[in-house]
Order: sequence, then C-alpha cells, then structure tokens
Amino acid sequence: MTPNAARSRLLPTRGGAMVVVGLIVFGLIIVGGLYVTPRATPPQPPEHVAVGAPHHKLRFVSYDLARQPPANEPMLPAIVKLDPDFVLLQDVNEDDVVEIAQFFGMQHSYHPQLYQRSEHLAGKRGTWGNVILSRQSLYQGSPLGGIRGGFGAWAASIVDDRKFFVACVHFAAGDAGAAEAKALQEIWKSRGSPPLVAAVLSSDPKPPARMDFLQKAVASNGVWFYLTKEWTVVGQGEAPGAGRGLLPRWIDVVGN
Repeated sequence: MTPNAARSRLLPTRGGAMVVVGLIVFGLIIVGGLYVTPRATPPQPPEHVAVGAPHHKLRFVSYDLARQPPANEPMLPAIVKLDPDFVLLQDVNEDDVVEIAQFFGMQHSYHPQLYQRSEHLAGKRGTWGNVILSRQSLYQGSPLGGIRGGFGAWAASIVDDRKFFVACVHFAAGDAGAAEAKALQEIWKSRGSPPLVAAVLSSDPKPPARMDFLQKAVASNGVWFYLTKEWTVVGQGEAPGAGRGLLPRWIDVVGN
C-alpha cells in the first residue's frame, strides 16, 4: 500500500463527519434544554411586602382525607360549600393532589412544593402526605421536617399586601410528636416568627405541650387550628355530613 493510500484510509469520510457534527449539535440541544427547562423551585413572593396578618377575613378548612380517592370522598363537595380561602388536607395520596386542586378551583396557585409526604409516618417511599391549597397567592412552599423526616408543609401567602405563613401538619404520637412540635417552633423562629395559621392532625388525643408557642383556636376529634398572636378568630365550626375521615373543621380569622 502506498503512503498516499494509507493516508486516505485515515481521513474521515463525508458520512462520518456528518455523524460527528450531528452528535455535537444533539449535545448542544440537550445542554441548552437544561437551561430553559423550568426548575422545580417554588415561586418567591414580591420584594418589599410587609410581614403581617391582614384585616381581610380569611376562612381556613382542615380535613383528614384518610387516603381516600377524591371520587370516593363525599366531604369534598361539603368543603366547597364552605367557600374557603385555604384548604389544608392531611393524609392525601400523592397521585390525587392535582385532581383535588382542580376540584376546588385552586390549581392556579398550586405548585408541587405545597405537597409534602409524611415521611415520619409512611417512610421515605410513602406516597401520602399533607397539602396546602388556596385561592389566594401561595409562595415559598417547603417541607416541615425533623430527624425522622417530613411531617408537614408550609407556605407564605399575601393578602392586602401583608405576608403571612400557613402550615398543614400531621404529628406522630408520643415523644416523636413532641420533637416534631419543637422542630416546627424552631423553623418558625428561623423565619423571624411571622404570623402563622397551622392546621394540625395529631396521632395523640391531645397535642404536644410544646405547641404552647401558638394559641389553640379550635380542638375537635384530634384536629386543631393554631394561631400566632397576630390573629383573632371570628368564627368556627364543622362541615355537615359524613365522610370517611374526620369532619372538616373551619375557622374565620382576621388580623388584630
């Protein structure tokens, strides 16, 4: 074989060059896609909004869905009739969250971080947990968690140019629940002790004593609402009917 013939065998063919160029272009498209794909991060509130409890009356409803599919739960229509601003649900199957948000007409403010698995009860592979839904704006959705894993979700909302926080919690029983209550207090303090409304489903007949940093507003059959001092309760009750879980509790609150 002549030297020229050997060199010609080493030179890339036109087809091979096209393959290489195609691979480079494909790689650039993939990398570019990583930059334009929306990140799984919660929306952030506008800057310079004052922290406080609005004087606008707000209705909160809390309900233990008991892991029932929405189609099998007769209390969801009853909750709609209460005309809530916020719906705080415990023991919700992960696959049902979007359907429930749409049922309440609250899908526009929903983002995935508003749902958090109950890892402390169901384990890391658990598929049920707590969710915050609202017709009001919702920001900064994030998990509430301790050593044993997540026990709730919380988020910020803005009404009348006042920012406050909302939490949906399911505590474990005994000492574990007390530790979770302490973790909730520490997270709240780390955010500057903002105005807070929390719905708590407890595995014990009474809530952990460490919740005394909040005011207990409503207590019924293991479901509680807790408020910080910036709020006043102006109404409360249960939704009529019979569901598979506990009856939905509701409260009306206004800022002091």
